[in-house]
Amino acid sequence: MNSLLQTLTQLVNNDLELYHQLSDELEQHHPFILSTMMGYTLDFNIETANDLMILHLLIWSHFRDNPESTKKQITQVIFEKALHRNIALIKYLEGEENDPISFSEVVKTDLFKIKSLALMSIIFEAFNQWPNLNQIPPKEKGLLLISIKSLIESLEGN
Repeated sequence: MNSLLQTLTQLVNNDLELYHQLSDELEQHHPFILSTMMGYTLDFNIETANDLMILHLLIWSHFRDNPESTKKQITQVIFEKALHRNIALIKYLEGEENDPISFSEVVKTDLFKIKSLALMSIIFEAFNQWPNLNQIPPKEKGLLLISIKSLIESLEGN
């Protein structure tokens, strides 16, 4: 977790060398992720888009040294498979609202499938603490978090 926090600090403090290095690696290994990042500039103001890009670069920094992460390119099809799985889970959970124990167990089981819990924790914290991300409307924020979770799952090979 310390290396993740160190990388995050460098990115937040505009370490342009690291920013460009990670972006170049994404362009080489996972252009779909890079194109997703660039799309944020169309959907959000520049400050919010930059925060989202920083989080995506942090995600890549977490996976970049794993040889499996560079062998299998994340495509839109792979990402959408994970995304649809997460959306289906949310729809299922809507029916579990009246049973808080079942709801909690399903969420807990799903989250513990993620191997990168420290990374997810940092991202959740950023959405709660960074002013630009905290100001995103709740529904949109939820969709972004589901998308980020799906991206992490895709990189983990889930």
